[in-house]
Amino acid sequence: MAIDTALDTALPREVARALYTTESGLAQMRYRGTGPKFCKVGQRILYRWSDVQAYLAEVLNISEERVVHLAKIGVLRSRGPLVQPAKVLGVSA
Repeated sequence: MAIDTALDTALPREVARALYTTESGLAQMRYRGTGPKFCKVGQRILYRWSDVQAYLAEVLNISEERVVHLAKIGVLRSRGPLVQPAKVLGVSA
C-alpha cells in the first residue's frame, strides 16, 4: 500500500514539539477548542501542517501567507521546533 505524500499530516507529538508544548497540553487545547484543527481517525488524532500554520497565523496575529513565507525561508520548520515568537515577529528580545 502506497502512502500519499501529498497529505501533510502530523501526529500530536510532532505538533506539540513544533508549538513548544507537551502532548497533554495539546490535548487540553483540543478539549477546550483553542488549538489547531485536528481530525480523529479511529482512536488516532491527526493534524495537518497547513492547519497548524493557520493556527500560528491567528495566534501570532500575522497573515497565513507570512507564516508560509517564514516556513519557506527556514524561520519556521514544519517538521521540527519553531523559533520563539519574538523572532517570528521581528521583535528584539
